Amino acid sequence: MITRDVKNNEYKKVDELFSIAFNLPLDPPGDNEEDKEPDDWRVASFLDDDTTMTSCIYIPFFEMNFDGSMCKMAGIGGVSTPPQYRRNGGIRACFDYALPKMYEKGMDFSYLYPFSTAYYRKFGYENCCDMEVYKIRLEHIPFFKTKGQIYMIDETNRDKAVNDVKKVYSCWEKRYNCMTAPTEDSFEWVTKASPLQGTEYNFVYKNESGIATGYMRVATDIGTERNLCCRQFVFEDIDALKAMLGLLRTYAADFLHVSINMPRDTNLEHVLPEWSFGAVSRTLYPFGMIRVINAESVLKKASYKGSGEFVICLKDEKIAENNGAFKVTYKEGEDTVVSKLSLEPSENYIKMDISLFSSLIAGARTLTEAMFMGDIEGDFCVDDFDNVFYRKPMYIMASF
Repeated sequence: MITRDVKNNEYKKVDELFSIAFNLPLDPPGDNEEDKEPDDWRVASFLDDDTTMTSCIYIPFFEMNFDGSMCKMAGIGGVSTPPQYRRNGGIRACFDYALPKMYEKGMDFSYLYPFSTAYYRKFGYENCCDMEVYKIRLEHIPFFKTKGQIYMIDETNRDKAVNDVKKVYSCWEKRYNCMTAPTEDSFEWVTKASPLQGTEYNFVYKNESGIATGYMRVATDIGTERNLCCRQFVFEDIDALKAMLGLLRTYAADFLHVSINMPRDTNLEHVLPEWSFGAVSRTLYPFGMIRVINAESVLKKASYKGSGEFVICLKDEKIAENNGAFKVTYKEGEDTVVSKLSLEPSENYIKMDISLFSSLIAGARTLTEAMFMGDIEGDFCVDDFDNVFYRKPMYIMASF
């Protein structure tokens, strides 16, 4: 087996492999698309002839918010192996090849949406963001009174709407760890919005001062359950939240429920008055897995509370540079100092594998919670790490 970067003239093979692996028809290329160089990185495994592609992944690069600073993140998508080549180690070979390369390319993190969490834990990934889905019976949403106005995005206002949506999105980009900076196609749904052509309707809320503070994408499904679905429901404050919920209430004549995807830290208990009689249900879904690519860089960029010092020993089977002991000294208002020790200490240290560290440093859980997840060794007091590993606001909306 040979594993390497995909060459420019092999990108059609990648698309064909993806089509077969996921039982999807192959889209015909658009104008000049065959000559266009894709801007993401792709890795594939081949038979020994170095021609027959057996497995592939594509790796788009993003700027991702981490504790208030933008870090480089490698997404993972299009993980594909046709049936005849499965269970031969092709995808494992792709990850074994790609992960050290990500380190060389200056990535801090990698993120993916798994088909299997157990499978990707083998490569150092761990559950990260959660998505809370509220299913609300529309008749139980109050008619909230707000002083702003909502407009529907259509062909007449799409240019204006792009700026409004970008402004609101940037609020969450700064608020939540794992939110990514917009790419060229992040707001394509705005520039192509055409409510007369489909079943998706997009709205922007402007407050009393005429400033955009919320937007939502509403998809209609007149199936057996007659549901609305809000794939994106983004708001800066309670005023925008109530205004958009109030608009959804107006659909009650034709639809029964609305499902709204929200970050885990959003709590509607005091916004919606009725929670009995099946008025509201909420379900928490794991929404992706994260992996630290450069531990030293991430330790420097992490936000700690107050001042202190600790030594952490990491185990990483895929990226050699992450193995070993790191001494971290942090002080409020000053840059964090991280140094790699030549030897692991025998006292006053904590030791864990890269997947658990990735989850902790990103802010998905506390050390107390993590003690039940995996092997943690060392000579330490759990309470001493309350200022190091703590829950942080987390969400992600990027597709890849």
